[in-house]
Amino acid sequence: MRLLPIAAAVLSVVPLASAARAQAASADPQSVAACTFDDGKEISVRYNPDMAGRDKELPNGKIFPEDNPMLLFTQGATTLGGSTIPVGAFSMYLIPGKDDWTLIVNRNVTSGSKYDPTQDLARASMKTAKLDNPLNHLKISLGHLAAQQCEIRVYYGKIGAWTEFKEP
Repeated sequence: MRLLPIAAAVLSVVPLASAARAQAASADPQSVAACTFDDGKEISVRYNPDMAGRDKELPNGKIFPEDNPMLLFTQGATTLGGSTIPVGAFSMYLIPGKDDWTLIVNRNVTSGSKYDPTQDLARASMKTAKLDNPLNHLKISLGHLAAQQCEIRVYYGKIGAWTEFKEP
C-alpha cells in the first residue's frame, strides 16, 4: 500500500531528470571570464570555447566570430582603446592579424544577427605573442592588474593576445 505513492513519485521524477540531462547535453558549452575592479564593479565575457572549431586556424584579417559573438557585460562605465563603454551587454569580436589583433565591442546583441561595423562602440589593438603550448580551443581570461584596470587575454592555437579595460 505504501509502495504505490513512492513508486509514483519516483516514476514522475525520472522523465524530468532525463529531459534536463538531454537539454544540458545539447546546449553549447559556455565559459565565463570575469574581473572585478577595486570599486566592486565587474566586467565579464561569456563565450563558447569551441566556437573556432578544434584544430582550425582563426581567419586572419577577418571578423571572428561573425555569426556567434562573444558577449561582454559591464557593471560600470569602462574604457577600451580610448572609447567609453557604458553599463550593459555588448557583442565582442576579434580580428586576428599576423602581428597584432583587434578587439571590437559592438552594440548589437540581437541573437543570430551578423556583425555590423556601424554598431561598433570601441576598438583596441591587442599585442600578441607566441605560445609554447598551443591550444586547440578558444580560451579567454580577465585579470585584475590595478585598482581601475583589468586585462583581457585571448588564447587560440599558437597565439596569445591581450589588451586592457579601464575604469574612467
